[in-house]
Amino acid sequence: MNNETALYGRKVRHLIETYLCDGSRKGLVVLRHSVRHYDTDNPINEPFMGLTEEGKQASYAWGKALPPVKELRFFSSFIGRCIETAYLIDKGFVAAGGVTRHNQIESTLSPFYIRDALGLFENYLKGSDFLSTWFNRAVPPKIIDPPEQVAAAMIAFWKKRLMDEASPARLDVCVTHDWNLYALRWYLLGIFPDHREKVDYLDGLVVFRDGNSDYAVSPGHEPRRLE
Repeated sequence: MNNETALYGRKVRHLIETYLCDGSRKGLVVLRHSVRHYDTDNPINEPFMGLTEEGKQASYAWGKALPPVKELRFFSSFIGRCIETAYLIDKGFVAAGGVTRHNQIESTLSPFYIRDALGLFENYLKGSDFLSTWFNRAVPPKIIDPPEQVAAAMIAFWKKRLMDEASPARLDVCVTHDWNLYALRWYLLGIFPDHREKVDYLDGLVVFRDGNSDYAVSPGHEPRRLE
């Protein structure tokens, strides 16, 4: 594995070490899938683009290097590259002696908010800055849901997980897509998507419960209490 591959996800793993390793907090990490294939000439193939060999190695290595937590539970988008990422993180964590539960498909981690995929590709993705166009409300909701609705749907799922009193202290690993994470970081932390705050492979944010309050934190930022 090369040096660049080893760097994927390192900052998020540091957040887990900082906020979730004493065993007293429930938490989850929302993570972009690992390094993937592209077929820019045939956008219809987008849902079927899986991980590269580098992406597979990075996922396994990320799981193997995770700090000890009581148990990992996995949730992912239904898109194959997210399922692959969750599976290989699971394998890496188990190889290091960890305990896991199998992956479950979670709709709010998917691109559930795209209402007209063909219209999106033909009329908006050919431009140079789709994310700014979307976040500035210049894409009709008949094409794609507003980003705040995307974030709110994902947060509703988290709150159920964090309020599950029957569950022991553990870490949920939620594997999703970069657009989902841009929406979350903007809605929760006020981070508007641009080149300085790119969501890289295995990048994401950590959400945790401390006492009766929930917090979200992204690499390079301080935790923010969620209302």
